[in-house]
Amino acid sequence: MDEQQINETLQKGIRAARRGRPEPAQHFLSQVIQVDPNNEEAWLWLSRVVEDPLQRTECLQKVLAINPNNHWAAEQLAELQAAAPTPAAETPQPAAEERKYKRLQPKSGEIKLELLQCPHCGGNLDLRGGADIKTLVCSYCSSVLDLTSEQAAVIGQSEKRVRPMMPIEPGMEATFKDEVHQVIGWIRYEGWDDEDRWRWDEWLLVSAAGQYRWLSYDPEEGFILNEKIQPLAPFDPRTASSIQVPGGAARVTERAPARIIALKGELTWQCKIGDQLAYFDARRGSVAYSVEYTQDEVELYQGQPLTDVEVWTAFGRQDLMKKAGETAVWNRAFAILAAFSVLLVIFSCLGAVFTGFTGELVTEEQFQLVKSEEQFQTIGPINLTQAGKVHQIQLQAGSLPVNTWAVVEVSARDSDENEYYLFSGEFWDEEGRDSDGYWHENDLNADYVFKLENPGEYYLDLSMAEATVDSLSVSVKIYQGVWLARYFIIYLVIITVLVFVFFGLSNRRLVGSALVKSK
Repeated sequence: MDEQQINETLQKGIRAARRGRPEPAQHFLSQVIQVDPNNEEAWLWLSRVVEDPLQRTECLQKVLAINPNNHWAAEQLAELQAAAPTPAAETPQPAAEERKYKRLQPKSGEIKLELLQCPHCGGNLDLRGGADIKTLVCSYCSSVLDLTSEQAAVIGQSEKRVRPMMPIEPGMEATFKDEVHQVIGWIRYEGWDDEDRWRWDEWLLVSAAGQYRWLSYDPEEGFILNEKIQPLAPFDPRTASSIQVPGGAARVTERAPARIIALKGELTWQCKIGDQLAYFDARRGSVAYSVEYTQDEVELYQGQPLTDVEVWTAFGRQDLMKKAGETAVWNRAFAILAAFSVLLVIFSCLGAVFTGFTGELVTEEQFQLVKSEEQFQTIGPINLTQAGKVHQIQLQAGSLPVNTWAVVEVSARDSDENEYYLFSGEFWDEEGRDSDGYWHENDLNADYVFKLENPGEYYLDLSMAEATVDSLSVSVKIYQGVWLARYFIIYLVIITVLVFVFFGLSNRRLVGSALVKSK
């Protein structure tokens, strides 16, 4: 064994010892000691799993020989010696070198699945989940093994290159519900309907007390910690719209078929790539429920949604905790900004209703224009004081005979007689039905917006150079400091979209960097 293999074997022994499985623990720890006789940690854990007081005493003495400052070993050895009975006659004991630690082989029945070899590649495999495990994926060749028979059989192949969506792998440990759990398996599902396909990951966890739980992750829903519960009342999973759960009824929110597309590690039922099932999700308040069913079995799970920060805290991943915290801050800011944008649009619309965005009325006049290239009407002087702000000219024409039109040209002059052409307002009236039955309406309004570079007195000249009528009644209104709602809302939408894109890219960068770092 090299150093890495020694450490891996030591960790296997420690995990078995923590789970209360002394024989596999002795097997792995003895392997370490044979290669590295001065491994203090291996002797220490071995002293916890051997039953014979003499063997335990020898282990503790070996620990103290390696490290005389190990206070725990010294205390345990003192307790052993104090509790040892005084024999009536001294019984000769075999020499230390004659006492050997046997390499334990699995017994039949109780732990026969703790240690096995892959029938495909011959790799040595050990089970973390015990005799409840029905499916195992070989960590060497990715063969899917069926453990329901006396001899492990290859029933399929998994894709080794497929990785979980989140950096959680079998063998990792996490603390949920104040219990230490170990990840022992992973599975990826693909669901579908007539319009779409989606995927989610599930990890099988087993607690130190032997309790199985599932940690699921969906890109839209996030993490949910699930545990199996018993239904309170019978239901048909194919048609039920709600199910009875603690506290009342949970409403079914989604129902679809699904299939297994990837798996790894250990699972508690016999399965392989391509196996199909059906499921539905239900909700009651903040509690999520999930039902998975086949023709032979129905299982109900109760789920507790978890934030990314809670999950990475449970796994002790400081790096991902920090990234998840940063992402959560961005998400909160993003939500606040989105709410602010919506409120701003609402207030803008309310402002349009109550103020009309008209600004300050500077002048209002009404007069009669005649058709002429030389005659025009002058309004002024008009004192415009809000330079740099939006001004608006509104023209309202009087009634026109049917099927007539007129064009009114508007220009401005400042006090120095500098002339500025502004716009042409077109008016027409085609009210009535034509020969094809189409209805035509009139347009007797025109407006123009502009900004002034300099405040001062201005004159407005209006003329009717082209028209099919001889005269036209026109009303003119001039406003300054106009709030143009359409431009405001357009700018607001553009800014909101840009901010959404910015926050989206920022979140993607944060999550992406976290995943890259974790790998």
